[in-house]
Formats: sequence, structure tokens, C-alpha cells
Amino acid sequence: MTAPLSVFLVTCGSRGDRLLFRYPYHSPIDAPQRKKAQNRNPYALRDPDESADLPPIRSPDVELFEYPGDVLAGLLTPKVPMCGQKFQLTVDNVVFVGHPSFSAGKAQDLIPTKSTFQFNVVFALPADASNCIILAYHDLLKRISIAFAREERRCRFMSSQTALMFAVQEEVSARLHKEQLAQDAKSEASLKDSMVFSMILERCALAQTLEIAFSGY
Repeated sequence: MTAPLSVFLVTCGSRGDRLLFRYPYHSPIDAPQRKKAQNRNPYALRDPDESADLPPIRSPDVELFEYPGDVLAGLLTPKVPMCGQKFQLTVDNVVFVGHPSFSAGKAQDLIPTKSTFQFNVVFALPADASNCIILAYHDLLKRISIAFAREERRCRFMSSQTALMFAVQEEVSARLHKEQLAQDAKSEASLKDSMVFSMILERCALAQTLEIAFSGY
């Protein structure tokens, strides 16, 4: 069975669309574009149109790390009427599959507030994954979504776990601000994300469950 590239947890509430967790959270290393470039004969005549520095292949798992967290959160958080059904979105070489869930204090509460909670657990798959593979992952995600929604109604499991994730994000932001790391914005954001997701995985049962679901395939 085709292995997933990544798993994401996005939420929508009073704080807007947020990417709270992803696994894995370290970017893979790009593979060289052509193997023959590694074993090039130094005495062979070179095509003048051929570049000496061949760009790396942009594999789907590498492409995932080129999307900022806020962009992913916006892409993977559907409108409320789309909750409770299959979610599928193809972007470049990646297909995102999920089963978003929405709970409201009142039936008419269709706008995210403090009394509502919307989440989407999403698997990223290669865009060329077969339809039967996509359906199999959606079935798994539907089961996960229903179980999480049931636990939210029973003991506010999702609310408490996502609150812990928000707390970790704020803790890491405060720490990095205090240390005043001299880095460019992109590398600082990458460092922050790695620290946040690593700490969340250590502290949150929800994140550990998602890691198990991902690694199980």
C-alpha cells in the first residue's frame, strides 16, 4: 500500500485557521536530478546547452515543506458545509485527503466561535496514488474523525489537546524571542516549527496518536 507523505492536524476556531501539528516535521533531503551527473566522465565533450549544476528533483515530500503553515491551514480547512464528508484536494504533486469534523453548541452556529470546534486530520499522498488507495485512506480518516468527535463530546478531548498545542507554540515563540536568534526569517520559521512539533509530540496524546496512525502505514 502507498505510504503517506505526511499527516496534518488543522483547526478552525476563534483564532482562525491554524496548522497545529504535522508529522514528520523535518524536511527530507533532495535527491540529485540525474544519476549520470554523479559519474560524469571529466574528459567527455560537454553539451553547451547542458548545465553543470543540475537542479534537484522536487519530490512530493520535499514540496510539502515549501508551503508555509498558514497556507496549509487555509488549504486544508474547508467551509463548515463541507464537514462530515470526504475532503480531497490536489496541489502540484500532492493529494490531500481528510474527513473534516465540526461541532457546534447550537445547530445554527456555522461561524467558528468559542462554542464551536472544527478540525481536519489530513493525509498527504503522492498525486498519482490510485483511487482505491485514496478511498482506503479516507475510510481510515473518517474513523479517526468520528472517534475524535465522540471524545470531544464526551470529555472535550480535542479542545484540551489543541489548547496544549497552542500553549507549546506560545512557549517556543517566547523562548526564541528571548534568545534573539540571529537568523533569517525562513530559517527561523523552520527552526520554530521543528521545535514546536517536536515538543507537541512529546507532550500531547493527540499528536502521539497521529504519529502512530502515520507510522502504521
